[in-house]
Amino acid sequence: METGWIGQDNLASFRSLLLPEAAEALEKGEPLGALGLTEEGVACGAAAAWLSGETLEIRSFYVAPEYRRLGGGRLLMETFLRFAARHGAALEFSYTGTRPEHDTIPPFLGALGFVRIDTEETIYSLSVRELAESPFFKGAAPDTSAVLSFEQLPARALEVACKKEAAVGEDYLEGGLTGPDVDVQTSVVVMSGREIRSFMAFTASDPDSLSLAWVKGGEAEDLPLLFRAAFARICEKYSPETRFIVQAVNPSAVALIRGVIPAAVPVSHTWVKESVSARAQKEE
Repeated sequence: METGWIGQDNLASFRSLLLPEAAEALEKGEPLGALGLTEEGVACGAAAAWLSGETLEIRSFYVAPEYRRLGGGRLLMETFLRFAARHGAALEFSYTGTRPEHDTIPPFLGALGFVRIDTEETIYSLSVRELAESPFFKGAAPDTSAVLSFEQLPARALEVACKKEAAVGEDYLEGGLTGPDVDVQTSVVVMSGREIRSFMAFTASDPDSLSLAWVKGGEAEDLPLLFRAAFARICEKYSPETRFIVQAVNPSAVALIRGVIPAAVPVSHTWVKESVSARAQKEE
C-alpha cells in the first residue's frame, strides 16, 4: 500500500472516502492536508487534517472495509505523524464510537503512542428505554402544562430566540431552531410573555436516533419541566430502542446529564500524540 497527498487534480478518486467537509475544503483550496491510500493503483482509503495552532486535527479518516487489517490505517497515521513532527505539532484524533468496529480504535491509537484526553464537548448515548429508567422520571410528574412544543409556536418566535442566542455567541445548531433536522414535536419551550425564556431542541437526522442538540435554561426551574414534557413526547413517538444522544456543549447540558441521565455513556473520544518539542518542554 502507498500514501500520497490528495489535491484538486486527484480528488475525484478519493471523494467517496472523505467526509463531505474535507472534500469541499479541498475544492475551495482551503489549508488542510489530505492523504490518499492506494493498493495497486486502487483508491482504498483517505484521511484529512487541519492545522489549528500547534495541533494537527484529523477530522476525516477512513479505510474501505475490504482493505482493513492490512496496515493501511497505520500507514496513513504514521504519515501524518511524520508531517506533524516536522512542524512541531501535536496530532489529534477524535471519533464517535457508535459501531462494534470502533472498539479497535483505542488499541490502534495506543500502539502508536496516542493518549486519550478529556474534552469539554463530550457526546453521551443511551437508549430511550434506559432513559426511562432514570430515577428522575420516577414518582409523581410535575405540572408541565406551561410547556409548549415547537410545533405549537410560530416560526418567527423560534427565529427571534435563535438570533438572540447567536448575538451572545451561543449558536449550537446548524440551521437554527427552525432547521430541517429539528424535531418540532419533541422540542419544547417555556414562554415569558411573547418571548421564549427557555428551550430544549432535539434533532432527528435518522430514524434510529434522537439528539438533544441545544438547551437554554432561562430559569433553573425550567429545565426539569422541559425535560419531563419532552420525555413524554419522546416515548409517544419513538421506540424504546431508539438511541438518545446528548452532547455537552454548555453548562446547561452538563447539568442536565449529571442530574437526569447519569447512566449515559460517553461515546465521543479524543486522542492526542504530542510533538517531541512539547514533551521536552514538559520534562524540563
